[in-house]
Amino acid sequence: MQDAPESTHDRLNRELARMRLRDVGFWGGWALLVGIVAIYGFLAFNNVTDARYVTGVAGDVLPLTTETGQRIVLRVTVEGQTRDIRLPSQLVHPAKGALVCLRAGEHRFTGHTSYVSVSDSLCDDAGQ
Repeated sequence: MQDAPESTHDRLNRELARMRLRDVGFWGGWALLVGIVAIYGFLAFNNVTDARYVTGVAGDVLPLTTETGQRIVLRVTVEGQTRDIRLPSQLVHPAKGALVCLRAGEHRFTGHTSYVSVSDSLCDDAGQ
């Protein structure tokens, strides 16, 4: 039993659908590439613009368990707010109630302020 011959109309419709799908893939790929570049640019240029040195009052030293292991977190009260700051590996941590020098950096696009523990001599220089 033989199939009926395919009509020219069906072949043209199938070819047009294939061409439309190819165009969607082409422009979709460009849209994806532009989106990835935009996100990368936002993350790369959202760096710290205004860095200042502030002092905070040390609180408790807590272990923070993550997927990659444990980190030491220092709870600090700075500018009336309590923040958790990750500490580098060190043998002696600040005592509870001691003054800790922090670098406060405001990010360019988000306005988020991040705090990093720095040497006490930087706060002494900033106070003069």
